[in-house]
Amino acid sequence: MNSYVLDGDYSYTLVDLSKDNFGKIGFEASYFADFYAGYSWPAFWLYRQAKNWMVINPTVYLSTSAGGEIVLKLSVIEVIFKL
Repeated sequence: MNSYVLDGDYSYTLVDLSKDNFGKIGFEASYFADFYAGYSWPAFWLYRQAKNWMVINPTVYLSTSAGGEIVLKLSVIEVIFKL
């Protein structure tokens, strides 16, 4: 079973007004991606119609997810876009 996670962020400030208590003007962007793969191999005995059976049920799991966010900073107002 393996899991891989990728993530990152970037920030850019056009004007810094924090010394005047007005915040910043700029933007931030971030993303993430997650990949997962796993397997299961259950086996069991089954007795049916006077016969023994061995049942094997292999299963493979694959999963992925991703998302992102962009934040526009306009002094004291922040506009957030989520993907």
